[in-house]
This record gives sequence, structure tokens and C-alpha cells, in this order.
Amino acid sequence: MNTKPIQNDPDYIKSINKSVTTPRELSTTDQMRFGLLQMMLKHQESGRSLFLLSITYKPYQNKIYSSQDVDQFFTRFYLRHFLPELIQTKHYNRSKFRRIQPITISFIDEHKPTVIKSRTNPDLLELSSKLHHHAVLAVHPETLERIQTLTGENTMQTGFSSKIMTTDLRPCDVGAVGYASKMFHRYPDFLIFPDKSN
Repeated sequence: MNTKPIQNDPDYIKSINKSVTTPRELSTTDQMRFGLLQMMLKHQESGRSLFLLSITYKPYQNKIYSSQDVDQFFTRFYLRHFLPELIQTKHYNRSKFRRIQPITISFIDEHKPTVIKSRTNPDLLELSSKLHHHAVLAVHPETLERIQTLTGENTMQTGFSSKIMTTDLRPCDVGAVGYASKMFHRYPDFLIFPDKSN
């Protein structure tokens, strides 16, 4: 359990912005990120385990995916495939299952597009989508054993979603919120689950 007050812990602050030492020095955007870090730390201290999930998406012809496109891909993957697999039911909305859902915050990140083989014609090359997601999950103890079966690289490609190119799921510490949200200034509309609509 964390014994230092998070507001005065320079390690947590530096996971958001390496050039500052107190929360007052953080920009408004970084204060929001720091608030999300604090939220996930509280979940961790309540007995949940943290995991970092990174997902990249397959290209489709010459389409450049928007942030709305990849958010839709992630939401479909998470609600239609990931949660039913983790909770072992499609009825994850029911209150008895809702309480054991991971608390998840998902952020868009970007990277330089890379050249990959075309799915439709192996002789052609395509650019991968530059937008992808990093999500930090606070996993309930009752689903910890199940999520460990999904841990690793590319464990969620077959049977999960045709839009997924790569996945990487691994245990993390709360500092992963800083890494996952590094493009928050450009893509401030993060996803959070569970929400009232699911």
C-alpha cells in the first residue's frame, strides 16, 4: 500500500511531466492526467491489479483512420469481445458482473505508420494506422486469474476483432497512466469503462 501522499510524490508527478516536481507546476492538461493517475492508484490500493493494454489496428486500403474511427474500433473490441471473454458472459451489464469489470481508461496514441503486407493482396504493401490505443485496466481480484491467460503479445487477435493488428497486455504500475496518456494534449477525449451506457 502507498504510504506517501500522492500529491507530494515526485515519482508520480514525473510520470506525467518529467520537468516538474509539484502538482501546481502541471499544466491544466497534465493536471487532468494526474487526476486519472490518482484515480487508478486508489483502485490499486483497494485491491485491484493494474495492467497496460496496447492495441494497433489493421489498415483498410488507403483510408486514414480518424480518432473517432479508432475509438469506435476499441469500444467494439472491448465491449463485444474483451469483456465477454474476461467476465465469461455476454451479460456483463448485470450488476453481479458489473462490479467485477475492470476499471479501464483508454487513450489514443500515435506513431509513425509502418509498411506492412496487404491483407487483400500479399504482393502489395500498405501503411499501418498511425493511431492506436493504450489502456490502463484496474482488474478486480475475481478476474485476475482470467486476465493472466490473456497476458502477452498478440494473445487477442484470433476471434476477438478483425480490426486488431497487434495486442500487448502486461502488468504495470500506476505510472503507466503517464505513458498511456502522453498524447492527451492532442487527443483529450479518452474512453472510460464501465460507463453508464454499457
